[in-house]
Amino acid sequence: MVVEDDDALSALMATVLEEEGYEIRCAPDGAQAVVVLETWHPDVIVLDLRMPRMDGWRFREAQRANPDLCDIPVVVVSALTHLHEQAAVLDPAEVVAKPFELDDLLAAIARTAGRP
Repeated sequence: MVVEDDDALSALMATVLEEEGYEIRCAPDGAQAVVVLETWHPDVIVLDLRMPRMDGWRFREAQRANPDLCDIPVVVVSALTHLHEQAAVLDPAEVVAKPFELDDLLAAIARTAGRP
Protein backbone atom coordinates (compact mmCIF):
# COMPACT_ATOMS: atom_id res chain seq x y z
CA MET A 1 0.00 0.00 0.00
CA VAL A 2 1.23 3.49 -0.84
CA VAL A 3 0.08 6.27 1.51
CA GLU A 4 1.18 9.50 -0.17
CA ASP A 5 -0.58 12.82 -0.76
CA ASP A 6 1.44 13.78 -3.85
CA ASP A 7 -0.70 12.28 -6.63
CA ALA A 8 2.10 12.16 -9.19
CA LEU A 9 4.53 10.49 -6.79
CA SER A 10 1.87 8.06 -5.59
CA ALA A 11 1.05 7.09 -9.19
CA LEU A 12 4.74 6.65 -10.02
CA MET A 13 5.37 4.42 -7.00
CA ALA A 14 2.24 2.39 -7.73
CA THR A 15 3.24 1.86 -11.36
CA VAL A 16 6.78 0.82 -10.51
CA LEU A 17 5.65 -1.50 -7.72
CA GLU A 18 3.00 -3.12 -9.93
CA GLU A 19 5.69 -3.73 -12.56
CA GLU A 20 7.67 -5.50 -9.81
CA GLY A 21 4.70 -7.79 -9.14
CA TYR A 22 3.21 -6.13 -6.08
CA GLU A 23 -0.53 -5.70 -5.67
CA ILE A 24 -0.99 -2.01 -4.87
CA ARG A 25 -3.64 0.20 -3.35
CA CYS A 26 -3.06 3.91 -2.82
CA ALA A 27 -4.41 6.35 -0.25
CA PRO A 28 -3.88 10.13 -0.24
CA ASP A 29 -3.69 10.34 3.57
CA GLY A 30 -3.73 8.25 6.70
CA ALA A 31 -7.50 8.50 7.16
CA GLN A 32 -8.19 6.98 3.75
CA ALA A 33 -5.50 4.35 4.37
CA VAL A 34 -7.33 3.23 7.51
CA VAL A 35 -10.49 2.79 5.43
CA VAL A 36 -8.64 0.72 2.80
CA LEU A 37 -7.09 -1.45 5.52
CA GLU A 38 -10.55 -2.40 6.76
CA THR A 39 -10.87 -4.75 3.78
CA TRP A 40 -7.31 -5.33 2.53
CA HIS A 41 -4.07 -6.14 4.34
CA PRO A 42 -0.87 -5.49 2.38
CA ASP A 43 2.53 -7.04 3.05
CA VAL A 44 4.11 -3.56 3.36
CA ILE A 45 2.90 0.01 3.81
CA VAL A 46 4.92 2.80 2.15
CA LEU A 47 4.11 5.82 4.31
CA ASP A 48 4.67 9.53 3.79
CA LEU A 49 4.70 11.53 7.02
CA ARG A 50 3.37 14.97 6.13
CA MET A 51 -0.14 14.64 4.73
CA PRO A 52 -3.49 16.40 5.21
CA ARG A 53 -6.29 15.05 7.41
CA MET A 54 -4.24 12.30 9.07
CA ASP A 55 -0.46 12.50 8.91
CA GLY A 56 1.92 9.56 9.06
CA TRP A 57 2.42 9.73 12.82
CA ARG A 58 -1.33 9.63 13.54
CA PHE A 59 -1.81 6.88 10.96
CA ARG A 60 0.93 4.78 12.54
CA GLU A 61 -0.64 5.32 15.95
CA ALA A 62 -3.99 4.04 14.63
CA GLN A 63 -2.29 1.14 12.86
CA ARG A 64 -0.39 0.06 15.96
CA ALA A 65 -3.57 0.24 18.07
CA ASN A 66 -5.36 -2.22 15.79
CA PRO A 67 -4.38 -5.85 16.49
CA ASP A 68 -5.26 -6.84 12.90
CA LEU A 69 -2.95 -4.19 11.42
CA CYS A 70 -0.15 -3.65 13.92
CA ASP A 71 2.18 -6.26 12.41
CA ILE A 72 2.16 -4.82 8.87
CA PRO A 73 5.65 -3.36 8.38
CA VAL A 74 6.08 0.23 7.30
CA VAL A 75 8.61 1.88 5.00
CA VAL A 76 8.66 5.60 5.78
CA VAL A 77 9.30 7.87 2.79
CA SER A 78 9.65 11.58 3.53
CA ALA A 79 11.59 14.77 2.84
CA LEU A 80 11.71 15.85 6.48
CA THR A 81 14.92 17.24 7.88
CA HIS A 82 16.46 14.81 10.37
CA LEU A 83 14.18 12.14 8.94
CA HIS A 84 15.72 9.14 10.67
CA GLU A 85 15.39 10.75 14.11
CA GLN A 86 11.81 11.90 13.48
CA ALA A 87 10.74 8.54 12.02
CA ALA A 88 12.38 6.50 14.79
CA VAL A 89 9.35 6.86 17.09
CA LEU A 90 7.29 5.08 14.42
CA ASP A 91 9.50 1.98 14.51
CA PRO A 92 9.59 1.64 10.71
CA ALA A 93 11.17 -1.33 9.00
CA GLU A 94 12.98 1.08 6.64
CA VAL A 95 13.36 4.82 6.11
CA VAL A 96 13.88 6.32 2.64
CA ALA A 97 14.58 10.03 2.23
CA LYS A 98 12.96 12.05 -0.55
CA PRO A 99 14.07 12.63 -3.19
CA PHE A 100 15.03 9.00 -3.68
CA GLU A 101 16.25 6.72 -6.40
CA LEU A 102 13.57 4.21 -7.39
CA ASP A 103 16.06 1.37 -7.00
CA ASP A 104 16.67 2.39 -3.37
CA LEU A 105 12.94 2.45 -2.66
CA LEU A 106 12.41 -0.91 -4.36
CA ALA A 107 15.28 -2.44 -2.39
CA ALA A 108 13.85 -1.16 0.91
CA ILE A 109 10.41 -2.52 0.08
CA ALA A 110 11.81 -5.88 -1.08
CA ARG A 111 13.80 -6.25 2.17
CA THR A 112 10.72 -5.38 4.19
CA ALA A 113 8.52 -7.79 2.25
CA GLY A 114 11.13 -10.54 2.52
CA ARG A 115 11.76 -10.68 -1.21
CA PRO A 116 15.21 -11.48 -2.62
